[in-house]
Amino acid sequence: MTIVNLHIGVQKRNGMVYYFNGSLPFYHHRADDRASTLFQSIFGNHYDLSCGGLLLTLPSLSTCGLLRHISRFEDVSGYYTATQVFISLAFLMLLRVNKLEQTDTVPVGESGRCLGLDRIPEVKT
Repeated sequence: MTIVNLHIGVQKRNGMVYYFNGSLPFYHHRADDRASTLFQSIFGNHYDLSCGGLLLTLPSLSTCGLLRHISRFEDVSGYYTATQVFISLAFLMLLRVNKLEQTDTVPVGESGRCLGLDRIPEVKT
């Protein structure tokens, strides 16, 4: 097994790629599958990404309809798109942030790198 960071490991065998959290497998795919490039790009370049596990929730959030009504908010202009704000709010919920004012307890830079941003939106008072 190849250790990617403190929590994630990768193992290739019999044409499959297995991802482990400690000793427990949490995801697998065929080695020639396109998902392999996604996971390698996510975990390969960011060995110290403490909130990287949030990325594993994106398929579930999408299935639950997180972005179902996003078209209602596409008219709003600003630095962040409506999609980035919705996903950031979902990430904050998963990190158990109760109020937006508590975003200073979350590593906004590392959470932002999960979205391809320099930082997630936060409240400054």
